[in-house]
Amino acid sequence: MEEFIKYIPFLIPLVIIQFGFMAYVIIDILKKKKTKNFSPLIWIVIVVLLSNLCLGAVLYLIFGRMEAEAKDDDGI
Repeated sequence: MEEFIKYIPFLIPLVIIQFGFMAYVIIDILKKKKTKNFSPLIWIVIVVLLSNLCLGAVLYLIFGRMEAEAKDDDGI
């Protein structure tokens, strides 16, 4: 137990970063109405269930995030 207590000051910032990253991805999913490959609800479940090492969030950013649509400047 003493070994674990010794590492707590290093683990707290990592946990905060992990939850912040997961919150960012969930907010991004909720803002967008469409995602690639799965529905937004399924992506949220994947992000939460695979939150270990931020795996679910990384999978969403690589495989699920829709690209921003290019806007034509010439108005056609």
